Amino acid sequence: MGWDGAALERLVRGLPGIAYRCLNDERWTMVFASEGCRQLTGHAATVFMGEAGRSFTDLIREEDRGTVRAQVQEAIEDGMPFQCVYRILTASGREKQVWQQGVGVYSPRGEAEAHEGFITDITEFRLTEEERLRLAVELRQTEKLDSLGALAGGMGHDFNNLLMGILGNAEFALSSLAPDSVVRENLRNIREAACRAAELTNQMLAYSGERRFELRSVDMNRLIQEMQHLLRSSISKKVALRLELAPELPAIQAEPTQLRQMLMALVRNGADAMGDGTGTVTLATSVMNCDRASLKEGWIGEHLGEGRHVCLTISDTGCGMDEATRTCVFDPFFSTKTRGRGLGLAAALGIVRGHRGAVRVESEPGRGSQFTVLFPRPAEVASKAGAPAAAAPAWRGSGTVLVVDDERIVRQVAEWMLKRLGFTVITAEDGEEGVEKFREQAREIVCVVLDLSMPRMSGEEAFACIRAVRVDVPVLLSSGYDEQAATGGRFAGATRIGFIQKPYEMAALEAKLRSILG
Repeated sequence: MGWDGAALERLVRGLPGIAYRCLNDERWTMVFASEGCRQLTGHAATVFMGEAGRSFTDLIREEDRGTVRAQVQEAIEDGMPFQCVYRILTASGREKQVWQQGVGVYSPRGEAEAHEGFITDITEFRLTEEERLRLAVELRQTEKLDSLGALAGGMGHDFNNLLMGILGNAEFALSSLAPDSVVRENLRNIREAACRAAELTNQMLAYSGERRFELRSVDMNRLIQEMQHLLRSSISKKVALRLELAPELPAIQAEPTQLRQMLMALVRNGADAMGDGTGTVTLATSVMNCDRASLKEGWIGEHLGEGRHVCLTISDTGCGMDEATRTCVFDPFFSTKTRGRGLGLAAALGIVRGHRGAVRVESEPGRGSQFTVLFPRPAEVASKAGAPAAAAPAWRGSGTVLVVDDERIVRQVAEWMLKRLGFTVITAEDGEEGVEKFREQAREIVCVVLDLSMPRMSGEEAFACIRAVRVDVPVLLSSGYDEQAATGGRFAGATRIGFIQKPYEMAALEAKLRSILG
């Protein structure tokens, strides 16, 4: 079965894209172009034919035009086939990505007279590939956040156990000293340093993003206005702080203290980007209408739905960041400052994730940086502020308390505090021993202070065994993690139960015991 001209024409007509031959001139004057030209470009093939026709290269995006011509010309001069990818604008103004492959056509003397080949639409393929690459980057980022979060959270938990010993023993020593003792000031300094260290460990715990806060309706504009004096006093006087707050900003569901910590970290970071020079940090609020495409543009955190989100933007006129710095900016302990601890932005990210929000960083060297934070859809419910609590009268406990904790120093400090509060104390170094001692003295024990992270038998398992012996015994759960990370809602519905995060002081322990003992 032979081929004729009609069969070849039908084949070319059915090909996707454009089969073409054009002169090797600046205009790529078309000698032939298949009917696929209309589908690809929106123009009939005849538009580009002959000297009077339109130049096909006019369709190529101006930014790509020079590179494409150079690639094609170099290959033709070397007698090689060519391939190139570039963007065109169709008759409707739509941008498409195309793949062109072809070869030179030469005269008997070897001069390049023309080139011919195929131009194919690869827009959808490139979009699919870009989506795949974006998802791969997002997955790597999530895995990094999770692994670093687990590391930082574990370190924070262990440090809080150690700080429990430092803080508790400092408090014990202060209470035992004469009022005029020369070492009292030293012990106060130890206590203050331990409290500051506890704040740092809580920043590490915040980075994991697993914390769930007690949310209430918050007016972001009002919170920023209330903080502006504190924010200005926390940065260099050479740096101006400018507020651009959108009117009638919807409320968000948030924990105000955590928002303040996040704002402080982001504003300080922007001010530090100025070094010893002058500059401006701008703090702006708005409502952003987000579609599916905009929510794919480099956000870190939760996958927010389409629609309106409250937006917080912190931008600076500082030194900016290169790509390598941007990818590490939220890592714990990463800092470009010689005296930086590298925990401020890490904690800020944890707070954003804890509020089910997302953050994006845009920055280039010499052009400053912009951090954009999105919060979930605005809350409808107004905040209901409660009346201030009345001062509690002096309180003293009685009876036996069982302290179950695998850290010896924590048991010692808790025992001292409880005895000072009027209790008799027995201790156990793990869950199994705690359950055994509880069974022996179940009638005498008025409360159990129970650590949740222990070897052999966990606090959760010990709790179940203890409540199986006596269902009404009050239990105060304890952990170096915050309550949500430590309990995960596993004790929801249980009665006469409380939680206290280590390290704690005697006043906090007293308040928790009062609430569950009555």
